[in-house]
Formats: sequence, structure tokens, C-alpha cells
Amino acid sequence: MVPFLKVVINPNYTTGFVVAWEMNPQFNDNFPWMFTVEVAPTPDGEWHEISPPLINVFYWAGSPPPLVNKSAVLYFRVRLKTRQGDYVSHVVQPYGDMTKREFLLAKDMMRREVLAASRMSGVQAKVLMKSNWGERCDECTDPITGRVRSSNCPKCIGTGFAHPYHGPYDLWIMWSPDQQHQVAETPNTGNVEPKKFQVRAIGNPLLKHNDIIVDVRSGKRYYVNNVAVVSELRRIPIIQMLALSEAALSDPAYRLDIDVNQPTT
Repeated sequence: MVPFLKVVINPNYTTGFVVAWEMNPQFNDNFPWMFTVEVAPTPDGEWHEISPPLINVFYWAGSPPPLVNKSAVLYFRVRLKTRQGDYVSHVVQPYGDMTKREFLLAKDMMRREVLAASRMSGVQAKVLMKSNWGERCDECTDPITGRVRSSNCPKCIGTGFAHPYHGPYDLWIMWSPDQQHQVAETPNTGNVEPKKFQVRAIGNPLLKHNDIIVDVRSGKRYYVNNVAVVSELRRIPIIQMLALSEAALSDPAYRLDIDVNQPTT
């Protein structure tokens, strides 16, 4: 079975490149999974590691090695090592469908967005991305159907995976001044008022439903309800708008132990 479904390289406003990879949901070697990003001057090698070991993460922001010949093109791949085997992804080039000029333009657009967020109304956040693949939870998943039997499982908190979220990843976000309130009545707590927000961020990493955003300043946690790409260049997301709902303090999102002060890639 091929473990890698997709490997992409996107612009990054600080380091130059972001390498992200998507795994086959049917691939279920036991964790930990150790990834490294490798580079070579030709599609056939010689391959050299350019990233540190990346344990159970699927995203790396780093700088490619400097080139003596500015017209040369490097080739990239991702290597995975588990207790069961050693695997490599297919080979990708840095610009994909873009020209080098378009790649640099996309990177500069993201840089300007982050600059505006860091100097004006933005806040620093950490992103926890919900797992869609990996080692299945052995406490709450049905061994035959694979379905999750408990949404409050202490191990996977209802995701069905032994490592329910991967990350954290750094992201600058800008809050919209519009805030929606919806009142719902529950039999145990009476009227509750979940708070919903709109935030703006660069499109890297591109988030999805039920990913979690942690406000570094306040420590509050928010679920992503909806993602809309509002600006892109040749299918590369530049700006995304996120609809968020604030998690209650009793929500399983607060069981995820992360250090909000620890810098990440």
C-alpha cells in the first residue's frame, strides 16, 4: 500500500517553502511516524535531509539549500519511518503549476497579510488539525466497521484516531468585528449562548471543519465550522475566511495539552 496520497509545496512568507503531505486513510502502521523532507538536484537523487525529524506532523516550513546556479531546480520528497517500515513519497518540484514569478508573488501576498496582522489587529494563534488518518483508537472504534462508538472517548475525543489532532502550527489571525450569538436551550444547563466568530488568515495551512484554533493570548479554543478561500493564485490559497465557534470550558478541546508559548514550524 502506498502511504502517501499527496505531497505539495506552497509559498511561505518567512522561510520560502512549506511542504505538506496527505496520508492514505487505509495506511495504519503504529505510531510514532517519523517524517523527514529530502532534496536532490535530480529526480533520481542524491537525496539529502533538509528537515529535522518530524514526529506525527504532516507539515514543515523550511528553507531550501542555497543554489550556486540560480536557474537550477531542486526536487523534493518526504520519507516516512515507522516501526514496520521505511517509505518515500513521489517526487515533487517546488513551484507546481506556478511559474517562479507567480510563486514569489503568492509568497509576497502572504507576507503582506501577516505583516498587517502582526502590526495592527491580528493575534497569534496555534492550529490543531484534526486527524483523518493514522493509527485507529483501540478503545472506542468498532473493530469490524471502524465506526466511533463514543464521542467522549478519553483517548481520541471522538475522532477515532489514537492521535486525534496533529500540530500545533503557528498562524496569525484577524478577528472580524461581527459576532453572532445564538441561544439554545438544553435540559441540563438551561439557556446557553455559543459564540460564533469570523476570522481572516493566510491560506497556509488551509484548515477544515473541526480543526481547532487556540488564541495564544487568552488560551481560548475555537472549532472551525466553515472555511472559505477568498483569494487564490493558480489554485494556491492565499487568504481564507474561517467561521469559528467558541468551545465551552468543559469541551474535550481543552484536554489537548499544548504549550502556547512554544514556537512551531
